[in-house]
Amino acid sequence: MLTAPLFGIAGAALLLWGGADALQSRWQPLALAALHCFTAGFMLQAMVGALWQVMPVVGGVVIARQRLAAGASYLGLVLGATLLALGLSAVPGASPRMVTAGATLLALAIGILIAVSLPGLVRSRLGTESGRLLALALVGLGGTAIAGLVAAQALFGATALDDVEALIDLHAIWALAGWALPLVAAVALQFVPMFYMTEPYPRLADVYLACLGAGLLLAAGGFIGQGWLMRAGAALVAVAATGFAAVTLSRFAHRRRPRQDATSLGWQLAMTSLLAAVALLAVRMLGSSSSRAPAVEVAFGVFAVLGVFVTLIGAMLLRILPFLASLHLAAAGGGWRLDGAPSERWQQAQVWLQFFAASTLALAAGAPELARTSAALLLASQVLLARNVWGYAWALWRARRAVHQT
Repeated sequence: MLTAPLFGIAGAALLLWGGADALQSRWQPLALAALHCFTAGFMLQAMVGALWQVMPVVGGVVIARQRLAAGASYLGLVLGATLLALGLSAVPGASPRMVTAGATLLALAIGILIAVSLPGLVRSRLGTESGRLLALALVGLGGTAIAGLVAAQALFGATALDDVEALIDLHAIWALAGWALPLVAAVALQFVPMFYMTEPYPRLADVYLACLGAGLLLAAGGFIGQGWLMRAGAALVAVAATGFAAVTLSRFAHRRRPRQDATSLGWQLAMTSLLAAVALLAVRMLGSSSSRAPAVEVAFGVFAVLGVFVTLIGAMLLRILPFLASLHLAAAGGGWRLDGAPSERWQQAQVWLQFFAASTLALAAGAPELARTSAALLLASQVLLARNVWGYAWALWRARRAVHQT
């Protein structure tokens, strides 16, 4: 979790450096590098870190040798994401071998995570809605890693493949809808009613899972050459995502704890971004003009990655980290109060700035003059998130030092 903001800063810096050129198409090297800084770097770091906390609580999973597994997967994720982003960026000194090496390390790290967690999850809590969503997320993460590794080999290695673009589309669908969205939904079912005193989510997880699972299978089927299958899969995923966003926004609108904090703000802005991303996906699928298609695709990616997941993950870190820091402080004999943590004002400012940066960056896909300004806003947002995230670590270090001195 402490490493995640470094990748966010790196991704925003790449977009600032590339300017309007980086937003011309989703196939631009700097766009691909920045995207993977946020997905394979920021998102994966934070979400895997959260999984180590969530699985024992929500999934009832007992992980043997968790420190060894977490350390090995962490090392692979950091090195893999770094090499992957460098290789994709095409900066001087970058090599295509970095892409295949990074993808391989990421696949190995993800394999370790799945191997130590999925069997226990299947044995323990698949009877719960959140448990099934967590299992789907882990399967989706595995599918994402496999598709990404094969695509990297086909583009930069020795593997021959007829339709690499379809495989990359499949990789993107599995990453967003097979891994990230089910994990967010699993957390929402537990987190939102508990912390914001809302009504429980309707017991429609099986319907949601059916739509999501069928969509992912159809998308995979589309890879064999039937483009309509991939479009049908994307449409089913969009229906599931729209329903989830609408229900979540409804829960926050009728919550019994009206006080707004940074995390609740992040949930609401992320769900708004999810609806915007679905709308852009519909525009693209229904046939935007060929001249506008690249801009629509970039805007969709910006809202889906930066507007939904980066906004929400950043907001969730502001809820998870103080709890973990207080837990460590209590274990050290210092009580539960953590003094000197980042203020609520700075936390909300970061969430708003992240959402505003994502919105202007999506607009910049069709208005190149906004590119550097929006990238600068995104960089400022990620620096501010790093300040908030590392502020909890600094507050914990000072508090534990004070305990040891007394």
